[in-house]
Amino acid sequence: MIPGVANSVHWLGFATYGRYAFTGNTAFTARYEYYDDHDGFTMLGLPHQHVHEYTATLEHIFAGYLITRLEFRRDMSNQYFFPMGDGLSKNQNTLTAGLMYLFDIHTAK
Repeated sequence: MIPGVANSVHWLGFATYGRYAFTGNTAFTARYEYYDDHDGFTMLGLPHQHVHEYTATLEHIFAGYLITRLEFRRDMSNQYFFPMGDGLSKNQNTLTAGLMYLFDIHTAK
């Protein structure tokens, strides 16, 4: 029982991840996540909402400290939930390109 909530609520979520390194510098990662808010308690009060997503990421490391990532993500719901233009959509896609530089405290002088 949650204080301040008249009835009990429940939700469920899980995730699975996999990563494959083609070489020491190149890798592919896949992820799937699922969330079920049966009572709409955490997801804007929408009843029995299922949200799930999958993400695919390609990563390459240059010179040991420079990492590039290209990532595609697809979010899906059984309810109109994601902002789209002037309304809402049941799904959305995101494409991200990233560049990171790693600072290693062990090599600092």
